[in-house]
Amino acid sequence: MYKRLFLCLCLIIFPLQFAFGSQSVDVESLKISHITTVISVGTSATALPTTALKGRKSVMVQNISTSVVYVGNSNVTADTTSTGGWQLINKGDSVTLDFTDNIAVYAIVASGTANVCVWEGR
Repeated sequence: MYKRLFLCLCLIIFPLQFAFGSQSVDVESLKISHITTVISVGTSATALPTTALKGRKSVMVQNISTSVVYVGNSNVTADTTSTGGWQLINKGDSVTLDFTDNIAVYAIVASGTANVCVWEGR
C-alpha cells in the first residue's frame, strides 16, 4: 500500500517539479525609473519638461489647474484647430503618450498660466 501511495505521489509531484521548478525572469525589464515634475505653462509653447528623461519610453501630462491646457508639438496652439493638440479641459485630466526622449512635448494655455504635472518613465 505504501509503495502505491509513494508511486502516486511521485507521478504527481515529479512532473510538477519540471513544470514549475525552474523558470527564468528577465530582471532588466523590471528596472523602471521615472521622474515627476510640476511645470508652469504660459501663452507660448512650453517644453514638458525642458530636458527629457534620457531613455524615456512614455510621458504623462496631467492638468493640475482649472485652465484648459493644450498639449502637442512645438507648434501647439491654444485652440481647437488642427494644431491645437490634446485638450486637458478639467483639473485632473491627463494624456499619456508613448514618446521616447527624441520627441519633444509642449503645452500652452489661452491666457494666464496653468500648472501641469509631467511624469516620465523608462
